[in-house]
Formats: sequence, structure tokens, C-alpha cells
Amino acid sequence: MAVPCHSFGLGAVESYWPRRLLRVTDFTSLPISARGDKVFYDHTARPRYNIISYTWGRYVAKPDQNGTAIDIRGLPWPVPRIHYDPSAPESTGTGFIGDQFKQVLGKIGQDTQFVWVDVACIPQKGSSGLTPELQQEADDEIGHQAGIFERANQAYVWLHQMSTDRLSQAVEGLRRRDWDVAKDLFSDPWFTSLWTLQEGYLRKDAILLSCEGDNIISPRDRSPITLGKLMSLTDDLVHRGQSIFYDRFRYAGIETLLSENPLVLLGVVPHRKVTEDPDKVCGIMQIFGLKLDRSLGLDELRSEFAKQIICKSPVVSQAFTHAIEGAIPSWRIPIPSPAKYSSHEGSDQQGVDSVKLSNSSVSIGISYEESGGRPQAPYDHTKLVPKEFYNMVELPWEGRAQISFDEHGDMVFEGRLIKLKYVQTLLRESDPAVRLGTDNRHTEWLQETHGEFVNSCRCSVYLDKSSNDGFNPYMAMARDPLNQMPANPLTEIDRLVKKHPHGYVFVLGKFQSRNEVAYLGILVGQFKKEGTRVTRRYGFCTWSVELNDEEWIYRRVTIQ
Repeated sequence: MAVPCHSFGLGAVESYWPRRLLRVTDFTSLPISARGDKVFYDHTARPRYNIISYTWGRYVAKPDQNGTAIDIRGLPWPVPRIHYDPSAPESTGTGFIGDQFKQVLGKIGQDTQFVWVDVACIPQKGSSGLTPELQQEADDEIGHQAGIFERANQAYVWLHQMSTDRLSQAVEGLRRRDWDVAKDLFSDPWFTSLWTLQEGYLRKDAILLSCEGDNIISPRDRSPITLGKLMSLTDDLVHRGQSIFYDRFRYAGIETLLSENPLVLLGVVPHRKVTEDPDKVCGIMQIFGLKLDRSLGLDELRSEFAKQIICKSPVVSQAFTHAIEGAIPSWRIPIPSPAKYSSHEGSDQQGVDSVKLSNSSVSIGISYEESGGRPQAPYDHTKLVPKEFYNMVELPWEGRAQISFDEHGDMVFEGRLIKLKYVQTLLRESDPAVRLGTDNRHTEWLQETHGEFVNSCRCSVYLDKSSNDGFNPYMAMARDPLNQMPANPLTEIDRLVKKHPHGYVFVLGKFQSRNEVAYLGILVGQFKKEGTRVTRRYGFCTWSVELNDEEWIYRRVTIQ
């Protein structure tokens, strides 16, 4: 079985066999059974199966609407009816017909006879809801999505709003760098669903299929176009930020799907859609290897999500910046809220957008203004994680911090604490090595203002939005339209030491990004809260040289 090798930055994927598989020879949903040390589906032991990623939640027929559903045997729940409206605008999609769906499932199951598809393998609520037993089965399968996708022989992405001709033309447009043609591809609703964002990250080798179930063959190697190849084709346009169409790539999450650090995808969340509130967290949790209780309230889900991530990987969980001061606990990564499906909403993104961060009444406006002939983005939440850390993976280290939580939900840090002045030495010894170019007057101006060096994964200082503001990736001045204005870590640490001569850094651990190895710590300080002083993080920093044993002390500290 050709199972892809994935690195998720937060741990390996658990091996898992689905509770059900669909046999496409007679369209029967078969439950799993165990005989000795083998699993069976009917009389077939450990079958190869293919898997399909598609979006359908927004097209479920309302009671007063016509709709069709595929006929599947052996199910104790109803298959959702899908409303098909050929007169619907292209921006919302027309839905699809049951027979069309059945034909596609038959095609992708030709070589295996078995397919995993959610409507046939996960209990669906329907109008009467689910029994407690079926609800438990549904929650359990949702919690094993990563394992189910990992075990699948081949994954497919069904773009049911794209005909074979349109898909072929769009892919060819990408090859020719012809955006007017290529942009049609990203109008398909698959690129706006939160669940499909997770599924695409889990299987970058997924083959793209048209609404008829046809794949597009690459002329270069005569093999089908996959998500991975699609990302390669868009790479030039993604990094050529001057393009006025760059937003569509960024909001679709194309550049983030290739990252090894799953936290990167959180910045795309507000541009994806869900049908139910728990899905705002559960629809993305599997790429982190997490299992959360869907019965929790939304804020509890977000809090539990952040707690599990930081306990699982203290280093990766803190390589982010806050855009809003004090909206949530300082250690907690902000999870932007995706929109809910609406039959009146289009999938197209405009030049101005806003996102409400969890636990906050503040909206971040995204607008593009002209300055010196270059567009600038004051706030770009897709850069929640700086680009230097898109491919970070935590490494084993004897000094790794231990993280727990007290009865108030505050984070308790146990580990190495070092003085800010010592961090100043560490950064200088790390030698940033990355320098600003002088290809135009903007970078020349930045050199004069910020100095010659810029942040890199082996030597960096990133600050949250706070009274300590120096560099913050959400600032209005941007070196480029990717909104990654470079900071000079040496200048920044000098400023912090001057402002906080007795400041400290909590060392979290060690990580690798590509061929670079470095350490990460969080900048902490005392802040007033309701008349008392509490410890909060106000940013993070990285360095590449090892700690001197004489320069650190062991501490147990509560962080709010």
C-alpha cells in the first residue's frame, strides 16, 4: 500500500482502520469486524481503499427543497439529500446530482473496490438526529480523520463545480502563468471549506478530479495532477506578491499546505467555511493529532485546543505573534473564526476583509493601500506564524520545558530561565547571516531604519502587539505585499535590554527548520491586571548557539 510519509511537526499519525468502508461494486457500507489479529469488511481482510475529499455541507437540501441522495445499502442513518440548482451563481456553486456523485465514487474505487467517503462511513444526523451510540461513533471517526486519510491507498479531490474542460484550461493557465484563466480553478468551493483544508494538508498527493470524475494528466511526466503539483505550479504566483490576484492564493491556503508546521494553517481559517460551530475547531484539529470533545462550548474548544498543542509541542506552539493586546491569555495562539455557510455568500474574497479573533470583539481589517507604488497590508492574519517557521519541527532536548495548567486555566512553566542580557549575547553569537538586499529604494530605506540584518529562524525577535512594540508582523509598514517586514533582531534585542534590563526569557526547547537548528524561548514580563501584577509573554525569540550551564536557572512560573 502506497502510504505517503508525512511530517506534521507535532508527532506521528496514529495507525487506524475505519469503522466502515463503502464497497462500490454494490454500494454497500460495510462495518469493520475483527477475527484474530486481522480486520475484515465482510469477507475481505485488510482491504486497500481509496478516499475522497469534497465539500457538500452548504448544498444540503432544506425540507422545502428538492434534492437527491445516492442509494447506499447497510446504513443505519439517512444519506443527506443534495440540492442541485443549475441557475445558482457561479460564486456559490450549483451543488451536484446524486447519480453524478455515485459515478465518481465508482471511478475512484475501480482499482480497490473500497472507498472511504464520509456520508457512507460516518453517521449523519439527518432531521431526527442520532442515537447516543451513533453520535459516539461519529465523534470517534471524526477524531481519527488523520489516521483514516493516512492509511488510504490513494486520495482524490473532487472539484464538483469544475468540468473537465474548465479544469484542464485552468491547470494549463497556471503553467503559462495566465491568471485570467487559472483563477477559475480557485472559484471551486473545495478551496473555501475548512474540512477540505485539513484533508488537503493530510494528503498533498491527492489527485484532482473534475465534476465528471476525470483527472488531468501532466504533460511533463504523464501522471495525474495532484495537490502537490498544483502547489508547485502556483509557487511563482504565490511569491510574486505584486499580483493583484495574490489574495486568492493566500486565502485558499495554497502556500501553507506545503508547510511542515501545522499552525501555519490557522491563518487561513477565517477564509474557510463550516456548517456548525464545533467545526470551527474540530474541522482543523486532526492535522495536530488532537481529539477534542465536540460537546464543549466553542470557547472551551479553542482553549482546550491551545492547551493540548502547547503540551504536545511547547516550541512549535509559541512560534506566533498576537495582533491584539490582551484579547486572550498570552500563551494561547489566537484561532480566527471561519464563516458559516450561507446560500447567499460567494466564495470570492474582496480586497477588504475582516476577521474576528476568538474571545475578542476587535476585528482586524485587511486593506490594501498604495505607498510608493507598492501595495501594503496593515494586518495580514495569514501571517500568524512568521514565514521563517513554516517548516519548524521540534527536536528532542534534555532541557525541554514542562508545561501544565493550574485550576484557573493558567499555564505553568517549569524549565530554564535566562536573563534578557544573556539572550542579547546568544543572538550576537548566533550571527543572523540573513541580510537585507538593496534591489530598490524600499529595502535601502529599511536598512537605514532597521539595520542590515533581518530575522531568520536561527536568530530572531518577534513581539506581540503590546506596549513593548518594536517590530510586529502586523505593523503597517511592510517590506513586501506578503506583509513580512524584516526586523533586525540585534537592534530589537538591544532595545528590549535597554527597556527591560532585568527581563527574562523562558527557554522552551530546540527545533529544526530545513537544515537549520535553533532554540526558542518566550519573552516574559510583569504586567498589571486588575490591580495586581501578573506574568505574561510578549513575544518570542530564537538563537542557534547552545546555552551555557552557568547562565540559566530552573524555575516554576505561572503565565497568564
